[in-house]
Amino acid sequence: MTVAASPQRPAPVATLLLAAASGLSPFGMASIVPAMPAFADYFAADYARVQLVVSVYLLGLGISQPVHGALCDMFGRRKALIAGFSIFIVASLLCALTSRLDALVLGRFAQALGVSVGTVAARAIVRDTHDAETSAVALSYITAAMGIAPVAAPLVGGLLTSYFGWPAIFLCNAMIGAVLLWWIHAALPETRAESHRLAADPVRTLRHYGEFLRSPLFLGYTLIYGFSSAAMFAFITVGAALYGRYAGLDAAGFGLLWGALALTYASGAWLGAKLARARGALTLLRDGVIAMLIVGVIFPFLLLWPGPGLWTLTIPISALMITNGLTSPIAMAGAVSTRPELAGIAAGLSSALAMLASMLFTAISGVTFDGSAMPAAILIAAGCIAVAGAWLLTRSRS
Repeated sequence: MTVAASPQRPAPVATLLLAAASGLSPFGMASIVPAMPAFADYFAADYARVQLVVSVYLLGLGISQPVHGALCDMFGRRKALIAGFSIFIVASLLCALTSRLDALVLGRFAQALGVSVGTVAARAIVRDTHDAETSAVALSYITAAMGIAPVAAPLVGGLLTSYFGWPAIFLCNAMIGAVLLWWIHAALPETRAESHRLAADPVRTLRHYGEFLRSPLFLGYTLIYGFSSAAMFAFITVGAALYGRYAGLDAAGFGLLWGALALTYASGAWLGAKLARARGALTLLRDGVIAMLIVGVIFPFLLLWPGPGLWTLTIPISALMITNGLTSPIAMAGAVSTRPELAGIAAGLSSALAMLASMLFTAISGVTFDGSAMPAAILIAAGCIAVAGAWLLTRSRS
């Protein structure tokens, strides 16, 4: 990851477009959360079946991102975005019109297959148009802007469900997708250089994936981002139960609190953009990883003394959110900068690996949860230690 002499702030219009394209995926995920009871009532199904509308969406995101990365390199970022968002719009309309739970689950899978291109293409476009250092700055601004999505989505989904019924959520998804599709048509040129076009050769493409998986530098940057996110997912899985037990918050109270915590992540990304320009991305990454390690290791001890409560939960998680916002965009930029001519494949593969780590930590957190905060805290500490190990891997190979 080379250092540019004078990184510049990215253009506001491009930043907003790429942030919106990236943010549609988490918006589509979080907007249905308030409608889960409505799904159960409408389809007369238990929660074990209804939760498939969440898990199948995550599955679709995970398996499609590497494919989208290759398509971005083969056919261009713009065409991949147009195709993916078109699929998302059609799938959203099908979800809104269906009267069967299995069709809704299938529609959610199709939604994820289409919308997952947004994150992948946005990172590749940033790398096409910036050097390694300014990529980190641009991704920090984009991450800060897209941080609005997980805050706004549950509120929008709840209001639409209350006043118009759950199909309105998917109609809203389709309308947002249509606006973004028009915006891409109108304002986004192709950024992939023709010399970087990837031949439509499945064997060669698989070899490229293998090269990345054998690259310590790529894996180091990817795992910094992956384990940072995984540590947060370990808490998200059991956060509502913990705040209910130790702070007396109901579901609505936790929703408001989590919205505020999501804003601390966005604030960390915005601060990271400012500091990366002033101090350098690699220096900021080092400092952020050290801070994350300290907070993560201290967290379990805070639960022993003075004990779990509103502030002993919120302060460490807020600090981890901020450091996550500082480091994740730099790690994303590092992952796609190892082979700039294959930025699409790198973006897709790094996203999928990070999601795999998050899914693993989510499963472990759920299995080990015993009603107390300690299992999640230990898992968070392990994630922070893994982040530090991944950073050492990047330094040994830089």
